[in-house]
Amino acid sequence: MRLTHVREANLNLLQPLHALLEERQVTRAASRCGLSQPAMSRAFERLRETFHDELLVRTEGGYERTARGERLLAELQDLLPRLETAIRGDCFDPATSKDRFRIATTDYAGAILLPKLLEDISSVAPRVRLEVVAWNTAGVASVEASRVDIAIVGVHDASSLESEELFTDRFVCLVSQAHPLQNG
Repeated sequence: MRLTHVREANLNLLQPLHALLEERQVTRAASRCGLSQPAMSRAFERLRETFHDELLVRTEGGYERTARGERLLAELQDLLPRLETAIRGDCFDPATSKDRFRIATTDYAGAILLPKLLEDISSVAPRVRLEVVAWNTAGVASVEASRVDIAIVGVHDASSLESEELFTDRFVCLVSQAHPLQNG
C-alpha cells in the first residue's frame, strides 16, 4: 500500500482542521483545540497549502466551508472517532481518560441533571473534559454525525438513536383560590 500523501501530511493538523471546519471561526477553533489564535491561524494556512483549497471563505455572515471543506468535514466526522478507537483500543479507563465529550442539553434538563452528573464524573474521571452546548433544532443530526456525544433532552422522535429514559416530570399550575381561573 502506497500512502505517499499521508506520509507527506502533518497528521497533527487533523484536530485543528476538524475544529476549523465545524466552528467556521478561527478563535473558537483555537479555544477548542487549546491553541492560541495566532497558532490556529498558522495551522489554517498550512492546511490550506496541504489541501490546495481555501477550505473556508469569508462571506458577509462569517466564514463558509468550500465544497472541499464540506467533503473533508464529512470524512473527518467518520475518520476521527475510528482513529481514536484504533489508537485507544477497546478499553476505556475513566480514571486515566483525557477524552473530551460534548453534551447537548436543554436549559431545563441541564439545570436538573448536570450538577450531579458533573460531580459524579469529576470523581471517577477527573481528567475528562466536558463541553456543554445548547440543544438546538439540528440536535438529532449532530448526535448522528458525532458532533455531540450525548444529548440530555426531552425528544421522543429520535428512533435513529439509542435512548434511555432518565426521569419523568410533571408540571402543575398554581393559582390563588381567589383567582378568576379557580372558578372556571
